[in-house]
Amino acid sequence: MVEISIEEDTLVIDALGSHNFFALKSQLRVPLTHVRSARHDPEHAERWWHGLKMPGTDIPGFFVAGTFWTSDGWRFWDVRHAENAVTIELHDERLAEIIVEVEDPEGVVAMINTTVRRAP
Repeated sequence: MVEISIEEDTLVIDALGSHNFFALKSQLRVPLTHVRSARHDPEHAERWWHGLKMPGTDIPGFFVAGTFWTSDGWRFWDVRHAENAVTIELHDERLAEIIVEVEDPEGVVAMINTTVRRAP
């Protein structure tokens, strides 16, 4: 699970507990101007193919964390319970998407989308 916050003009994603070990990252920082949108999409998070691990952890049907390559670009995953996953779409970044599990998916999606709409 991760915690998402906004610091000035930056989206900050902090991996909690052992997740930073399995994801091989403790934090992601993305300028808000590079965030397209966020959505609560459990079906997207449940898919079995996450891409090629570069590096990461993938235990199908149980847990996925780390950076993965697909034909559509790089994605960062940190999901154990897909029903709590949000997908954050990016542009002008190395990552095309960030798919992460959060405590309050609807609240996080609303926070990101409201902030992105207000960004210049």
